[in-house]
Amino acid sequence: MRVDIALRGERLSRSFGQGAMQTIALDDVSLSIEAGELALLMGPSGSGKSTLLAVLSGLLRPDSGRVVSLGNDLWTLNETEREQFRLQYCGFIFQGYNLFSALTARQQIEMVVRWGEGASPREARRRADEVLSLLGMSRRAHLRPVELSGGEKQRVAIGRALVKNPRLVFADEPTSALDWSHGEQVIELLRAAAHDRGATVLIVSHDSRTIPFADHVYHLEDGRLQHQDESSVAVLNHQGQLLPYPTSR
Repeated sequence: MRVDIALRGERLSRSFGQGAMQTIALDDVSLSIEAGELALLMGPSGSGKSTLLAVLSGLLRPDSGRVVSLGNDLWTLNETEREQFRLQYCGFIFQGYNLFSALTARQQIEMVVRWGEGASPREARRRADEVLSLLGMSRRAHLRPVELSGGEKQRVAIGRALVKNPRLVFADEPTSALDWSHGEQVIELLRAAAHDRGATVLIVSHDSRTIPFADHVYHLEDGRLQHQDESSVAVLNHQGQLLPYPTSR
């Protein structure tokens, strides 16, 4: 059966600083993620997870190696071409939310559809309201970021990433500011984007409750991908039950 690899990193390395102050964030990392797969990238703080996410998504140039994304050799594109690629195909969920202070929750999401896709104001509002409803934010749609809690801001950021049905979704700790009832809802939405709509979803997370939702789990430590015997590892699912380590489905 033909496997459709949507995102592939080949021998990626990235360091910061120079000389005695140099820190190696990525050390010869290679991985492949299939279309329609939700992949989870885990590891301790400082292990290089967010750096790898930035490199794979075209936000941070690696020192060496290549990224092939939807058939494009990403780091051979010029800056304008990469920006256009991200606009057309990628959805991002950042830890810092990156919301516009002057816009309401609804407007944050509408602008992606209006200016990114050229949709009419009516269509943009319909799609924004649909996503806000899925996220339990309909009654907060008129509020600006200063009036929202951290968890609510996170849900708006997630809605903004998903509203255009991107082919690639990059999520950095998407459940970190959420209680688990909302966190589970968000992970289910991300899994539906992968399994139902064929998106490729890469999530960076410390939250072990997200593991049972993943098709594949990568573990990064000291900038290197760790290969584990999956059959010998056990994890807790979101209901606290012991499960075997998940394998690709």
